[in-house]
Amino acid sequence: MIRTWAPDDLWEIAAPLIPAGPVRPQGGGRRQVDDRAVLAAIVYVIQAGCSWGSCRRRRSG
Repeated sequence: MIRTWAPDDLWEIAAPLIPAGPVRPQGGGRRQVDDRAVLAAIVYVIQAGCSWGSCRRRRSG
């Protein structure tokens, strides 16, 4: 589904605009979500016209 809502050509444009995640010298912290998955979710919400809260969260791990 990610490649449906964030195809390669869109990702090539958007990827350089997304800042790198912070590096924590002591380690730990939350695991970061895939940037392309977030872009796909944003595009989905815009296209579908639904609210952000209506998107299902996929649990990983």
